[in-house]
Amino acid sequence: MISDRLTLLKFAFARTPRSRISRSSNSNRSRSAKRSLAWGFIAFVSFSLGFAWVLDDVRPEWRDPEYGHRLNQIRDWKAKSPQRPLLLIVGSSRIQMGIYPKAMDFADEPGSPVPYNLGYRGAPPSGSALHVLRMIDAGHIPGAVLFEFCPVALMAGGQPKILPDLWPGRLSYSDMSRIRKLGTSADGVPGPVGSRTEWARTLVPWTTCRFTLLSHWQPDWIPPNRLTNLKSERLDEFGFHSCPWGTPTPEQRRTSLQITRDIYAGLHSATQIDPVTDAVLKVLVARCQELGIKFAFIRIPESPAFRSWATPANVAAGNAYAEQITKKLGVPLFPALDSLEETDFIDGYHMLKPGAERYSRWLADTHIKPWLAGSR
Repeated sequence: MISDRLTLLKFAFARTPRSRISRSSNSNRSRSAKRSLAWGFIAFVSFSLGFAWVLDDVRPEWRDPEYGHRLNQIRDWKAKSPQRPLLLIVGSSRIQMGIYPKAMDFADEPGSPVPYNLGYRGAPPSGSALHVLRMIDAGHIPGAVLFEFCPVALMAGGQPKILPDLWPGRLSYSDMSRIRKLGTSADGVPGPVGSRTEWARTLVPWTTCRFTLLSHWQPDWIPPNRLTNLKSERLDEFGFHSCPWGTPTPEQRRTSLQITRDIYAGLHSATQIDPVTDAVLKVLVARCQELGIKFAFIRIPESPAFRSWATPANVAAGNAYAEQITKKLGVPLFPALDSLEETDFIDGYHMLKPGAERYSRWLADTHIKPWLAGSR
């Protein structure tokens, strides 16, 4: 009797449309999950693009502190002294530590230039050219550009297409376009730049820039050796970054010189200028001349020991190229000050502040001021 009732109950449940109700419910949940996933993806992409734009145009120091803080300072100068033209001094850490704009003693009055140091640590010539284009595209067109001319750096190369790997996470989508404009071949013809990975890095800033972002937002959350904002915050108001080692002892200087000699091993006997770097310089000068920006090359001083390592063939090749490019482009090259002593440098090519002051004053009085005066 009981078994018969259980059998009837089983058939009764079998006849109810439970499966249809379950499939309908599952289908609704599936559509709801897909909609949520789609909206989540749209929100993620929108936030990524919006944040990338913020890092590119609003808070560039969150992506690249070394450039971004300098851009902010130039914005402040333009707001404070709109009648003073910008004199942009561009190059590597040699410029960063070797040009002391305060010592140039330009008058604080309308028409008098604001000399600004846009040196960037580890920048090859193509990287320095990129920073000029960055500044122009930001709307801060300088009245004049002084560009570092270092033969060993020009021989070493450092082509535009390597910049995304050289500075991972620091370059924006717009920077990739600027790199393309500089050309990726010896004839200056633009070409494809960057792999998919490099392009993706520019659009996912919270992963590629996480230590830089935390250095600005929550510096206590990361180890001191991962802070990426400290050095950029030690700038003076003209972009100068003094040598961080202070006054070195003789032993420290000997050690630094030996490290420098190891770094430059082979380059002091090189005799060929990198053809792509040569093309980059020509593209940059043409762009400046198109905008009416005065342009000149400058040679940063090197210590007696550093200069002694260069072979005669290396020196001759550097001088020949200097004569060739200045004549071809119609721009001057201001020479280095060779009277500085070994004690004016930490490692043979990075000047200490006293040497930077002396050189900068000499450069301004002997070359820059007469050059600018001649164009008025």
